[in-house]
Amino acid sequence: RYVWNFGNEHRSYKQQTTHRYEKTGTYRGSVTVRGDIEEVVKYFTIRIEKYPKHDLRIVALLPNPDGRDTDFEWIRIENREKKTVDLTGWIIASGTTEKKLVNHRILTEDLSIGGGESLILTRADSRFTLPNKRAVIELRRPDGSRADRITYDRPDGIDEEELLMIAEDGSLVWVAPAPEADTSTTSVSRSSEEPDNPFLRGMTAQPAPFTFASFLTFGTPFRLVLPDTAPRVLGLSDDRMNTNLRNTGEKVSVLDTVFQALNSTIESLLRQ
Repeated sequence: RYVWNFGNEHRSYKQQTTHRYEKTGTYRGSVTVRGDIEEVVKYFTIRIEKYPKHDLRIVALLPNPDGRDTDFEWIRIENREKKTVDLTGWIIASGTTEKKLVNHRILTEDLSIGGGESLILTRADSRFTLPNKRAVIELRRPDGSRADRITYDRPDGIDEEELLMIAEDGSLVWVAPAPEADTSTTSVSRSSEEPDNPFLRGMTAQPAPFTFASFLTFGTPFRLVLPDTAPRVLGLSDDRMNTNLRNTGEKVSVLDTVFQALNSTIESLLRQ
C-alpha cells in the first residue's frame, strides 16, 4: 500500500501519482510504503515559487552546418532584459511538428547570459536537434512556459551553412553562405620610394578555414600571418603573439581580435 502526503492536506494512494500545488510556499510531505512485513516512510520538501517571465529570444540558427549536424549545430539566444539571467533549468524543445516536440534541458552548469547580450548554445549545452526541412523550435523557461518559438518549413531542404536569422518583427531571414574565397596568390607592386616598414615586411593576409556562418558566430574569416620581425617591433612576447581560436586547433595573431569586433556590427546590419 502507498500513501502520499503532499503537505497541504491532500493525499494519494497510488504507486505513481501527480499533484499540482496552487499556492506558493514550502511544503513538507511524505510517502509511506506498507508491506506485509515492514513499513517505510520517506520525507521530502517542496518549495513552490513564482518564476519571473524573463524575456529571452531566439535570434539565429544553424540547422545544416558543414560536417556532422550533431557536432556543429547551434542556436543563438538574446537577453532582452537589463539583468543577467541564469539559464539553469531552461529548455530547448525541438521537433518536426508541434506534437513531436522533445524537451532538451540546458545541461551546462553556471551558464548565464548578461543583460542585452547574446549567447550561442550547442549540443554541448543542450542535446537539441535542428531538422533540415521542417521544424518547430521553442525556448522554454524552467517552469515550462514558452519564452520564444520559431518554425520553418523548407521542403527542398536547407543548404549547407545556410543561416537562419530572426528579424525584430519576427520574420525569418535565410542567409546563404558566401562563395569560397579565391586563394590564388596576387602579386602587388611596390614603389621603390616607399619607406621600408619592418612591421609590414613579409606580412600577408589569407583566407582562414571559416565558413560564412562561422564568421557570424566567431569573428573574421581572415587570418593575419605576421613576419618574424613583428613581435620585436610590437614589443610582444611569443605567448601574447598567439592565441587559440575557439573550436579550432590553429593559432592566430592577437590582431585578429580587432576584426572579430566587427562581428556584432555586421549582425545588426543583416537584421535591418
